[in-house]
Amino acid sequence: MSTSARFSLFACLVILGFTILTYANSLHGAFVFDDQNSVLGNPVIKDLSRIGELFQWSVTTNPSRALPAITFALNYHFHGYRVEGYHVVNVALHMLNGCLVFLLLRKLFQLTALPTPTEATGLSRWSIEASAIPPLLAALLFVVHPVQTAGVTYITQRHGEMATLFYLLGILAFIKAVTTRRTSTRVSAAALTGLCYLAGLCSKEIAITLPIVLGMLTWLILAPRMRVDARVIKTLVGTGMLLLMLAGSILLWRIDIIALVQSWMHPADPRQWGMGQNLLTQLNVIVQYLSLLALPIPSRLNADRQFPLAESLFEFPTGFSFLIILACVWLGWRLRKDAPLISFGIFWFFITLLPSSSIIPLRDLMVEYRLYLPSIGVWLVVVTALDRGCRSFLARRQLERWAPAALSLIVGLGMILPYAVTASTRNAVWQSPVTFWTDAVEKDPTNVRAYINLGKSYYELGALDEAIAVYRMALALAPASPAAHNNLGTVYYAQGQLQQALRAFTTAVTLKPDYTDAHNNVGAVYVRMGQPDRAQKAFEQALNHNPFSFEAHYNLGLIAYQQDRLDDAATHLQRAIQLEPREPRFHYLLGIIDEARGKVPQAVEAYRRSLELNPLFEAARTHLDRLGAALSDTEGVHPGSTPTSFRTPLDGIPSVLGMKRRLFRFSHIS
Repeated sequence: MSTSARFSLFACLVILGFTILTYANSLHGAFVFDDQNSVLGNPVIKDLSRIGELFQWSVTTNPSRALPAITFALNYHFHGYRVEGYHVVNVALHMLNGCLVFLLLRKLFQLTALPTPTEATGLSRWSIEASAIPPLLAALLFVVHPVQTAGVTYITQRHGEMATLFYLLGILAFIKAVTTRRTSTRVSAAALTGLCYLAGLCSKEIAITLPIVLGMLTWLILAPRMRVDARVIKTLVGTGMLLLMLAGSILLWRIDIIALVQSWMHPADPRQWGMGQNLLTQLNVIVQYLSLLALPIPSRLNADRQFPLAESLFEFPTGFSFLIILACVWLGWRLRKDAPLISFGIFWFFITLLPSSSIIPLRDLMVEYRLYLPSIGVWLVVVTALDRGCRSFLARRQLERWAPAALSLIVGLGMILPYAVTASTRNAVWQSPVTFWTDAVEKDPTNVRAYINLGKSYYELGALDEAIAVYRMALALAPASPAAHNNLGTVYYAQGQLQQALRAFTTAVTLKPDYTDAHNNVGAVYVRMGQPDRAQKAFEQALNHNPFSFEAHYNLGLIAYQQDRLDDAATHLQRAIQLEPREPRFHYLLGIIDEARGKVPQAVEAYRRSLELNPLFEAARTHLDRLGAALSDTEGVHPGSTPTSFRTPLDGIPSVLGMKRRLFRFSHIS
């Protein structure tokens, strides 16, 4: 093994070690925020036979997130809701991305041929290893920076990790395609670049910028320093632009583009904002991102951040932010020949932020996980500038050979170690929904969404008084919040205060007529009030608004059973099981229904499945033992005959599955 290969292996081991030390305490972190939509409440990932649906547009699926969804499906298949398996995959992806950052930046350092103390006969062993130290430090900054916890410890943001993985692989493959002399290798590498691009697009929309970055790479680094046939560059760049247009077509497929742009320019919802205001606001957001990367102290990190809208370019700080960004772009242009790596890093940062920080309005103006890919450009700028500064300073004192050691000392003690400690501490915030949302509320006492989710977390712990207090604070800030009314009603229901609960749910439905959870909860109240007809109408309304509501299917099946409509009951329970196959109560009720229909073997199988999912489900065990004995007594009976069935009481099953334990919260649009 060559010296260069040995150092690369050593560097990757160091990256793996730092990643493990930083994120070892994240493996028990809870499902939070959009994990409800991506994992807990996504019926498609719970059945591997439905993986093909992940590449279709629907309420629960999106082709631009299909590949991460497949990994969630595999996690669910092997781990169910055991959170450790999900975190292990996220941390492993982060490790791999850190190694790819090192390999890519090392290649870029070699291509740009930064000054090293070499002999006329060639590179010495020391200079080869020295040229790898800045990329290693940049990779370590990438893996340990505290802002990355939002992209690693937050399970749903596997989207960004996988998009970054394919992004980096695509760039490495592109460099190979341009630099190789063998036609077969060039074709294979170019094909791999295209495949990585498509895989990135099926992971997260941020990958759409890859052709632009490849063009920038070719312009700044590859073409000026290599004897590359101009036809090769034109072909590759042309192919990249073709892929860019193809990506746009894929992402906008089946979307009414005109209506979409009109909604961006003139939003119907007064709480939203248009394209111009979004662009002005993102000027401030970008500068805030840079400040977070530079100073990631715990008090400045907030996973659910509210950001003020900008009104004019001539107000503070918008105008100031514009000047800072303009200065950065000018610096990137100015250094394109003298310091191409710094120039490339600057443009990388702004280009990779384009999908989320430009004219397109998104629900959240600023979120920390959007820095996962762009931060690579910042660390490239930092280590390159420090490396050049160390070399220049020490060269005047004839100590240039100590430049790598000085750089390592400055970056290691001044940045990497403090960042790693802060990131590890930050992981504690993700350990439970209560700690997560308490942190968000403490850092922004006006954040209604944080209050709603904190109340939900208290409710799930059984701390009902605390939940009521939090929801009242949310309603004081936002009296017209459907989620706050719905969740407050849920707590009242748990306390047996049915009239107050019904009033809160009705208010939620009035404010948001398509509110599936509130309709379901209205039905739950009517069931407890002894009004099944009204309950059925409410459950049907829930199902009309969301055909994937397994709670509504379960509740309609239960009412149908109680009304002796056994076939309808079985249909609803089968659909509920299809949407949520790991809920033991669904299988148990289906067993009761099948038993009432005289389908004893099917009932036995349903009870067995219920016990597999919950071995402590005594009601299911009792029914299974009784039916097992009944089947034994019928041995020798004429084929075709069936043991006499009888209606069994619904012991072990609540009257409804209303009052969802996973309450509604605002969607977190990325």
